[in-house]
Amino acid sequence: MKSKLKILLVLLLFTVAGGTLFFRNIGAWLDQSTEPVYSDLIVCLSFNPMRLDRAVVLLKKGYGRKIIATTEITYSNLLKQQLLPEQMVMLPSSGTNTYEEGILLKAYLQKHNYTKILLVSDPYHLYRVRWTIEHLFRNSPYRFSYMASFSRETNGFWWNNSDSRRAVLRELPSILYYWFGHGLLGLQKNPEWVGELKRRYLDLLEHHF
Repeated sequence: MKSKLKILLVLLLFTVAGGTLFFRNIGAWLDQSTEPVYSDLIVCLSFNPMRLDRAVVLLKKGYGRKIIATTEITYSNLLKQQLLPEQMVMLPSSGTNTYEEGILLKAYLQKHNYTKILLVSDPYHLYRVRWTIEHLFRNSPYRFSYMASFSRETNGFWWNNSDSRRAVLRELPSILYYWFGHGLLGLQKNPEWVGELKRRYLDLLEHHF
């Protein structure tokens, strides 16, 4: 009896320690950013002023020849920047989520002679971005790198900052869905109920976290 109790206590300690370690380091796990690499294209995912600003700075520093916008609102804001017309590209249609943006990007790259692509998004979003790219482009000749729109360290520990807290809590269920829905089931489009569930969950985060 005593030996079983000792085993249970050890397992409990390992569980608590592992949970604590995961809780503290989840922000670093989500942040898949790398050092910027000189690339053919810089992809600005969805629309966020910080993502757009980072993409433009990278372009002006020579890390890419042009910026690809994955949504119309991104492209319309990109037109306001002091860039040459040939430095801006809009995909044929807008993606409504990260996975759709990956599909549209793949279709574009298959028609053009580019090999090195730098993707820009928020630090806590980059795990899902990287998973999507590796899933859609497996066994492809392209080389991808990932750049955060800002340094997550500027906000300190993720749980202590409301924006970071909501971003992390938003990403975790999305990643689980991507693993199961897009990975295991091979879904290309999200069912309507997924969009409705997502809207309710985001509303919950906005008001309570």
